[in-house]
Amino acid sequence: MSEITLKSVKDLLDKKFLIPSYQRGYRWTKDEVEALLNDLYEYSEGIKLGINRNSQFYCLQPLVIKKIDSEYEVIDGQQRLTTIFLILKFLETHAKNALGIINYPVFSLNYSIRTNFVSFFESEGYKKESDENLDFLHISNAYKTIENWFGTDIDSARKRTEFCNLLYADKFTAKFIWYEIPTSENAYEVFKRLNSGKLSLTNSELVKALILNDEDKDLSFNQEDIAREWEFIENHIENNEFWYFINANPEDKAYESTRMDFILEVLLLSKNIKVLDNYFIFSEMNSQIKQNGWKSVWEDIKATFRTLQSWYADRKLYHYIGFLMNAKVSAKTSLGSLINDYVSLDKDTFFAKVKSLCKQIVMGNGEKICFSKLRYGLNNNEIHNILLAFNLATTQNQISETSRYPFKRHFEASKSLWSLEHIHAQKERQKNWNEEELEQLKSDMKSIAVISQQKADIEDFANYIDAEKLKDEEVYGTMMAVFMGEEIKLTKNDGGKIEFVSSDFEKDDSLMNLALLQADKNAAFNNKTFLEKRRILSNYENAEQETEFIPICTRNVFFKHYSPNATNPLIWDREAGKDYVRAIMSVVGKFVGAKSFDNFDKQSSELEYGLQ
Repeated sequence: MSEITLKSVKDLLDKKFLIPSYQRGYRWTKDEVEALLNDLYEYSEGIKLGINRNSQFYCLQPLVIKKIDSEYEVIDGQQRLTTIFLILKFLETHAKNALGIINYPVFSLNYSIRTNFVSFFESEGYKKESDENLDFLHISNAYKTIENWFGTDIDSARKRTEFCNLLYADKFTAKFIWYEIPTSENAYEVFKRLNSGKLSLTNSELVKALILNDEDKDLSFNQEDIAREWEFIENHIENNEFWYFINANPEDKAYESTRMDFILEVLLLSKNIKVLDNYFIFSEMNSQIKQNGWKSVWEDIKATFRTLQSWYADRKLYHYIGFLMNAKVSAKTSLGSLINDYVSLDKDTFFAKVKSLCKQIVMGNGEKICFSKLRYGLNNNEIHNILLAFNLATTQNQISETSRYPFKRHFEASKSLWSLEHIHAQKERQKNWNEEELEQLKSDMKSIAVISQQKADIEDFANYIDAEKLKDEEVYGTMMAVFMGEEIKLTKNDGGKIEFVSSDFEKDDSLMNLALLQADKNAAFNNKTFLEKRRILSNYENAEQETEFIPICTRNVFFKHYSPNATNPLIWDREAGKDYVRAIMSVVGKFVGAKSFDNFDKQSSELEYGLQ
C-alpha cells in the first residue's frame, strides 16, 4: 500500500529529491510563484492575528514520490517543490546573517535531464537570468520574482524572518501531503495514471487510501469489504436524482473529479468543522484517524451517507429538504447542521424543525406575511420561494408514491435562471405584429367574445385593430383588457365607426399574475397574451421528445386548473387570480404550517391576502 501522511517543509530538509526525465520541466511563471508567496504570507499573517488558528498548517498539496535507494523520485508536485526550494535558497543569506543560523539546511534537488543542475546552483547561476535551457530560464525568472516580492524596503527583513519561522516551524507551518508509492510499483505508470485522470488525488481518494491501508489495523479490518462499501456509496451518489437533491450547487467544479468529497465535507460540517482550503478535508480526516482510529471515521462516513439516503427515500423529507436546498436565500441551510439535528432529535421533532425552517423562508421571520404586498421586480426572491414551495407541495400531495419533484431538471432549467413569468403579459410595449399573429389575435378575441357580456364590443374591437393601431398605448391596453376580462369602452361616430377606445386595464405585478418559468422560456413568452402562452405550453407538452421542464403549477395555472367554475376559460381575470392565490395559500400554508387569510368576500378597494 502507498504511504500517505503529512510532512512539513522542515521534515524534508534532510531528503534528496530527483525530478525524472519523463517529468515536464520547471515551468512556473511569475503568476504562480507570486500566488504561492501571497498564500503563505496570508496564512502566516492570519496565524499572528488569530484568524487561522483552526488551520494547523498551510497545505502545499500532494507530493507523490517513490524512494529509490537514498533518493526520492518525484512523480507529481515538482513545480511546487522546486518553488519551495527556490524560496529556501533565497532565505539562506537572511537566515545566516540576520537570524544567526550557521548550518542553514535546504533539501537536495536535482533534475535528471539537466546534468549540470547541481553546479548551476552551486555557482549561483539561478541568481541571474539564464537562457541556457528552458528549465534554467524559468528557474532564474522565478528566483527574480521571489526577490522582487520580498523587496528591499524596511518591511523586507520582517517578511523574510516570518517566512523562515513559517517554513521551519513544527506547528502552524507549510506541509505537503506525502504520497509515497511502494518501491515495487512502476513510477512512470503512476505518472501516466495521474496525468490521464485515472488516479485522482482528491480529498476522498486520499482518505480512502488512509482507511484501506492495512497497517496498524485490528482483526475487524477487511480491506475488500470496505472497498466494496466505499464503491457502493460512490456509485449511489453518481445517481443524479440523488445528487441534485442533496447538493444546492451540484455542478460545482470542486466535485467534478469525485462527488465523494461532498459526503466528507458534509460529515465535517455536521461536526461544526468548517472546510478551510483545498486539502483541509484530508488533513482533518487524517487527524481524526490518528486520534479516534480508522473504524470510527469509517463508521462516521457511512452514517452520513445513510442519513442522506434515508432523506432521499422519504418523499416528505425529500420535498422539504429539497426546498431548503433550492430556495433563494442569502444563507443556505447547512446539510451538516441538519444531520446534527437528525442525530440528536427524534424523528417527529426533526421533521418539525425542518418544517419550521421552511416556514421561516416563506414567512420571512415574521408571524404574518401579506402575499398581496409582494411585487414583481421588488420581491422576486420571496415570490420565487413561495412558488417553489407551491410546486413542491403540489407534487408531494399527489397520490402516487413515486411522484417526486425533479430537482435535477429544476437545476438544469435554473442554469438559464428561474424567472417569474406574468400569466398575462403586462409590458405596455408594442410589438410589430405580422399578418399571421394579427389574425390569431383577432380570432382569440372573437372566441372570448362568444361567452362575454361585451360580445358585440369585443367583436367590433377585433375588427377595428391592425398592426399600426396596436402601437397606440390606449389600443394596446384595451386589447390587454379583453384577455383580462376587464371592461372596454368604444367611442363611435354617427356612422358607427370606432373613433376612440379605452379600458380599465391596469398593470398587475402581484402574485395573482405570476408563475415560475425558466428565463430562456420566459423570453419565448415575452409580451404574449394569456391564450398565446397557453398554446406555447401545449406545444411543449406535445413535443415528440421531452425537452422542456415546466413546473406542474405553472402548467396548471395556464390551463386554469385552479378555476374549475370559471365562466370564461379563455381569459385571465381577477376571479381567476383570486382562485390561484387561494390555491397557493392553501397548499403552501399546509406545507409550512400556516393559515391563510384574505378579504376577498369584503367590499374593499385594496385586496389583502397571505399567511399567518
